[in-house]
Amino acid sequence: MAVLSDLLVAPEQQTNAVLISQRPAKQWTAAEWKGLSEINFEQLWAILDKRPYDLSRLKQFKTLTKSADGPWVIVFPHQLTRQIAGLPKEALASISKAWAASEEFRLDKLPEPDVFILLSDVHRLAVLAVKEKKALMLWVSL
Repeated sequence: MAVLSDLLVAPEQQTNAVLISQRPAKQWTAAEWKGLSEINFEQLWAILDKRPYDLSRLKQFKTLTKSADGPWVIVFPHQLTRQIAGLPKEALASISKAWAASEEFRLDKLPEPDVFILLSDVHRLAVLAVKEKKALMLWVSL
């Protein structure tokens, strides 16, 4: 069974509404993916900062859940959202290549072209979140 992982943009005060939603991609501007977690996005952040991946930075992602079985809503740190939004489109190919080489994507066997599409989705949503002063979120459900 694949883990649903919707990336979306919503006002931060609507985090609980996102959490209880059965299909947040139908209610908010979103991109539907599978198998993602905040670990993938900390790996991206490490690439953007040109530093080693650091599990302790996961604490900067705000995680909400109502049950140990999920779903979960993970709110991206505003700094990371702004950093992604500020990327020039021409940089996405080289960044996605480095991201595709990360341990998580190698283990999941996510091909580099798919990682490029993912990064393009994340970039588009981060730009929208910054423009509209909203939060970038990851909704995860088993």
